[in-house]
This record gives sequence, structure tokens and C-alpha cells, in this order.
Amino acid sequence: MAQRFLFLLLLLATLGVQAQQAPRLSQFNFATALYNPSAVGATDQLTIGGAFRGQWLGIDGAPNTQVLFIDKSTDRVGLGFQMRNDKAGSLGISDFNAAYAYKLPLTSTLVLRGGIAASVANWRNNFSNLLLDDADDPQFLNNYNRWLPNFGAGIQLQNAKWQIGFGVPQLFEHNLNETNNAIAAHTFRHYFIHANANIALNDNQLQIQPQIVLVNSTWFNKKQEGAQYKIGSPTTADFGVTAIVQEQWKLGMMWRSALQRTLTSDHALGFQAGWISPKGFTVSAVYEVPLNAIRKVSNGSFEMMMTYPLTPQPSKQVQPPTPKLEIPIVPPPAAVAPPPAAVAPPSIYQVQGIVFDMTTGLPTEGARITLANTCGSPIPDAFITTADGRYHFDLEVGCCYTVTAQKDGRKTANSAQLCAMKSAEGQILRADLDLQQP
Repeated sequence: MAQRFLFLLLLLATLGVQAQQAPRLSQFNFATALYNPSAVGATDQLTIGGAFRGQWLGIDGAPNTQVLFIDKSTDRVGLGFQMRNDKAGSLGISDFNAAYAYKLPLTSTLVLRGGIAASVANWRNNFSNLLLDDADDPQFLNNYNRWLPNFGAGIQLQNAKWQIGFGVPQLFEHNLNETNNAIAAHTFRHYFIHANANIALNDNQLQIQPQIVLVNSTWFNKKQEGAQYKIGSPTTADFGVTAIVQEQWKLGMMWRSALQRTLTSDHALGFQAGWISPKGFTVSAVYEVPLNAIRKVSNGSFEMMMTYPLTPQPSKQVQPPTPKLEIPIVPPPAAVAPPPAAVAPPSIYQVQGIVFDMTTGLPTEGARITLANTCGSPIPDAFITTADGRYHFDLEVGCCYTVTAQKDGRKTANSAQLCAMKSAEGQILRADLDLQQP
């Protein structure tokens, strides 16, 4: 009974003001395009993902959120579709969102992304499910179910080591009630500022990824100045750090609070753990401990997410080794003198290629390229890619090689096996490599 009473107080407090908290996830980077359309298409693969968040477990009617997304990057264009369902007590919101982003290279390492989104949301509230002391309260007499269209926009500046963005997922504001009541429920724009970095250590075996997200619904909004408007979404800040160990294990912590501490009901500390498979399947979970009075009646909050690449990594063409043929040697007839043997020119083999950053689609400068071979011959020193991402090596004839590219903040990339077989003429082998986000 105490839990239901507490939640009813929280729900009534939210309805008595003029804005709702924007549904969002602790793992902000999981589906950044929900809050900033320019972030859609962050990977070159066709990827699908899903998430579930249960907030304040143990309280009847506490908020819960489900998210499903699919996106793809094509050259400089990112496309994506997101669906989100959020429920808190008698209030339900289902949002369907399609986003488009374009990547504009500013330099060889810096990219500006701009994005737009179109969405439609179904807002519904079944007040008849509430047990009220005053059944004749005019604010709770009529249920509503409305479809509200909207548009969003955002920008993001990034390179291989950091990103910073600003997004407004819903530009339009809506009055949720059909009456002109002075305290009718109203939606306001939410502004998202986010920044994160990727710090690679020990040859990319450890990656540290700090993150900050600021959310505000009062900037550029004159309505908040009116006495009848009391915006109930305080400015909140999410701070987090994630460690990725050996490109496989994820461990992290996050802390959330409102800058107006007296207004927040979402002050929490979270702990994250996850796993990344060699083929790109990722699963992670967050458990949040409330840092306010809600912890006395709830079991914390839990969030789980998964992503899966629907298309495999682009495969490199494997050049099979030339089979060795055993040809019997037949001596010429004794009466015929053999012709003088022709001297074949020395074979010259070389491997060349370009290293690309698949987040930006641009050539990568400063990547470390190394060779490994199967014949035990000495290998040349590492090559550092030039401004146009190019590298080259001379190869030993009769040996097979593998090319490896490494750069801080990106997964290690390996080529298929390349074999330099003996021939009368030299040959140039090709191996372009793609560096991707961990």
C-alpha cells in the first residue's frame, strides 16, 4: 500500500506541472539517434538493436521503456528507424521515428554530421485505472488517446577519438488536453548536449570511454515565465565512464542527477557490465541504485540492451597460393646441344593499400601497419600511414603475408593472406583495411 501511495504522489506531481521527463536510457550511446538524429548510421553495417528499462522495480505502475532500432551507413549518408514505447502508471507513449544524417568531411580527420528526423507519437492516458480520493476532479474525468506528429534535428562534430553533439528530437510542442484549462498537460522541447571520448591504452587492449549528457527543457522557452506554467523536467546531467577490455568485455559506472536537486526523482548511481562477441554481437546491462527516498520502497532500476550486425564484415578477397607442380626433368638428346638458358629478371613484389576509418568514411592518417609472414623471413619495420591513408611494403618472393592495421580508439583490422609466388614478372598486391569502432 505504501508503494502504491508513493507512486500515486509522484504521478500526480508530474501531471500537475506542464512537462514530462523525456524517456531515455542510462546507456545513452546505445541509441543516440533517439535524441540526436545526426548520430544515425554510426556503423557501416546494417545493425539491429533492442533495449528494455525497468525503473524503480517493485513499485506498481513504475516507468518502463522498450526500444527497437535499425540503422545503416551508406557512404556519407546514415539512415535509421527507431521505435520506443514508454509506460508510467496510466500514461503510455509510443514513438515511431525515422532519421537521416549526412557526413561532411571538414579535414582529413574531422567530420561534421547533420541530421533530421520525422516522427509520430501516440499519447494515451487511461485515468479510469486510477484510484482517486476525488473522483470528480476535472483533470481526471476524460481519458485521452492522441497521435502527435513531430520533427527533430541535430548536429555532431567528431573525429576518431571524440564526439560532441546537440540534438532536439521533438521541435514541436503540444497541448495534451482538448480543453483550454489553465493547468492542462503540455509537452515541451527537450535539448540534449552530449560528448564522449575514446582513450586507447596498451595497443588498444584497454579503452576508456568517458561520457556526459545534459538534458534541458526550459531553454528558449518563454512559456515557463508565466505563473500558470511550472515545467516539471529539471535540467539533468548524466556522467559515465566505460572500460572495454581486450575488445571483448565492458565494465562501467554512471551517475545521474538534476542541477535543481530539489526537483529530481531520478538521482541514481549505476553499474554496467557487458560482452562483445568477435562477430559484433553485443549485450550489456546496467543496474541503478536510487540515491533518494525512492530507494526505501523500490529495488532499484534495471536496463538491458543488445545489438547485432545483420550483415557480416566486408570480406577481403583471398588470393590462393599457386600450387607447386612437379615436372619431370627430361635431358635433351645427346646429339643436340641445349640452347643457352635465358636469364629471367628478378621478381618484384609489393603490397599497397589504403586504411579507412569506417565511422567517417575517410582515409586514416597515423595508423600503424605491420606485416606477418608464414616463411619466417625477416619482416620490414612498421609503416605509419600518410595523410591520404596509404601504405606500402616490399615483399619476399615465395612467402605469404598478413597485413595488420592498428590505431587508438579503433578495432584492430587484418587482411586476408597475400602470397607472393615466383613469376617472371613482378606483381603488386592490394589490401585495403577498415578500422571500426569497438
